[in-house]
Amino acid sequence: MGDWAAGLALNPPPDPVIAVARRQLLEVAGLCVAARKAPYVKALMQAEHRTGDCTLIGHGAAGAAESALINGTAAHGEDFDDTFEGTPVHTGSTVVPAVLAACEDNHRSGADLLAGISAGVELM
Repeated sequence: MGDWAAGLALNPPPDPVIAVARRQLLEVAGLCVAARKAPYVKALMQAEHRTGDCTLIGHGAAGAAESALINGTAAHGEDFDDTFEGTPVHTGSTVVPAVLAACEDNHRSGADLLAGISAGVELM
């Protein structure tokens, strides 16, 4: 798996894979916006909100770790996120917030974001 992941920089994902990553990003953003006023999101923001430049979807910005935690919680909170049949795996709400925060914190491109989402989903 390590060799495969390391090779991603040399071999970007094909267009159909990128299309799925885009869809996952859009789905997670929608879920975060839908849950933005939920009590669990508000409580987490009060407890964990730190200043930073990473997107808090529907709320502004926070530090990378806080952004990943709050966005991931919001994306999964209402349990409408993606699930792979036969496994209790919700890749969108786990992978997308983490990769988004990492890319923003490290000033990476949108292409890197989509490749990172693709890699994270594949590795799960």
